[in-house]
Amino acid sequence: MSISVLTVRVTRVHITNRSDCCGNIIKNSESLFPNAPVTDFNAIGNVFEYNNSSGMPVGYVQDITNLNLNGRYVSICVDNGATAFPLTLSEVKGFVDV
Repeated sequence: MSISVLTVRVTRVHITNRSDCCGNIIKNSESLFPNAPVTDFNAIGNVFEYNNSSGMPVGYVQDITNLNLNGRYVSICVDNGATAFPLTLSEVKGFVDV
């Protein structure tokens, strides 16, 4: 998933997993804030990694703070190995300097 905006200074991001299901799907993810679209899991710009063999808990909120990055996109890449599941996030909030 990639969301494009004008290049901004990202200071904080909240990523919320679904609260109604799918707690075991996201096991290995990277959040990136690049200036170009991300096309694969090994892209440059990795800011935060989430690794949990049991999966991200239902309703879990990742609070990525103390960022000081310029970027145009918010990209979340998920690698669950051979099992291809869709991305099941509930919400992504970005906080920027204005």
